[in-house]
Amino acid sequence: MSEYFSSGSWTAAPGREDDFVAAWTDYARWTTENAPGSRSGTLLQHRSQPNRFVSFGRWDSAEALDDWRASEGFEEHVAPIRELCEQFDVGAYERRAQFGDE
Repeated sequence: MSEYFSSGSWTAAPGREDDFVAAWTDYARWTTENAPGSRSGTLLQHRSQPNRFVSFGRWDSAEALDDWRASEGFEEHVAPIRELCEQFDVGAYERRAQFGDE
């Protein structure tokens, strides 16, 4: 069975890291409560470059992920995060390999 993930690479404006984390958390909470097929979300902060973040979320299916990205609420809820960023890149992925515990 395939596993599907959303992912983001985010560079927050310097000094806005805490605002970014709060906005991302609100967005992730909204997603898990309103997007069927959303399983979890994780945000990682770079240890030596604290304005750099990576996020990923698990999804039940490619269709659930695509439906979420096409939903009316997606852009509305991701916009506040983008406003706090100098740069961002988002994508959709399928797990192809894993090593060790999850």
